[in-house]
Amino acid sequence: MKRLLMYAGSLVLIWLVLMLTGLGRTQEDGLDLSGKRVAVIIADGFNYHETVPTIDYLQKRNAEVVVTGLRLGATQPYNSPQTIEVTALVVNLDSEAFHGLHIPGGAPGTELLRNDGDVLQFIKELNNAGKPLGAVCSGPTVLASAFVLKDKRVTAYPTYFEELPKFGATWVTANIVEDANIITISAPEYMNSYNAALGNALVR
Repeated sequence: MKRLLMYAGSLVLIWLVLMLTGLGRTQEDGLDLSGKRVAVIIADGFNYHETVPTIDYLQKRNAEVVVTGLRLGATQPYNSPQTIEVTALVVNLDSEAFHGLHIPGGAPGTELLRNDGDVLQFIKELNNAGKPLGAVCSGPTVLASAFVLKDKRVTAYPTYFEELPKFGATWVTANIVEDANIITISAPEYMNSYNAALGNALVR
């Protein structure tokens, strides 16, 4: 009996180790993004809480996430002391090697991105290939500057309800909007729904 209890205790310990390390964990939605590579574009002043949840979501489902930006190294969000490392420059990316894109908000960061020609060209190429483009809060302004929102229904932080239609988009007052390959949300409170939508779009 003692030996049986010790054996059972060992099994419980192994299970706990697997759960804590993430090994053997099955995601509730059953989504497997193996073989998918997603670019996450950030610049100084990005929103940390609109970036990390999406990276975590994608990586837990076996997607490869490439954090890219305008310069290599630690990139500072406006709302957290924690930086995120940019490991690849947008200018060096091959759009054909990617399956999707995530653009977090944070107005200082998105303002830098929407004024960078390499970022806009990368977005245009992904869009031309029909690949999922996701953007949060102020992120849709970067898509707008790449002129990929024409005739698309979108949402964003309410501040931009007059600006986005100037780029041909149709403003929708909603938490999350999907139109063809474009996925937009208005605020980080809806990240769970957004991440699920992006994940599903990657496997369609």
